[in-house]
Amino acid sequence: MLKQLQDAAKCERCVDCSMELKGIGEMTEEIKALAQTTLAYRDMLVKHVWHKRASDGKYFCIECGNVRENGHASNCALATLLKEA
Repeated sequence: MLKQLQDAAKCERCVDCSMELKGIGEMTEEIKALAQTTLAYRDMLVKHVWHKRASDGKYFCIECGNVRENGHASNCALATLLKEA
């Protein structure tokens, strides 16, 4: 998915890429803008995955609650979403 967003963000009207959306040239600017916005949101989310807990000063994942030293839980949806870094 990340590769597709990156390709869409620099869309050049259906050149070789991973989007597989041949023939929708009239939507190129909209797709490009959407992909750029999505990537910007993703970058912001990556910066805010770990939050500092007031009680002990440790950083924890906002989704699974694990402390950073232990990494994400194996079923952490956020870690899965951001995996393709």
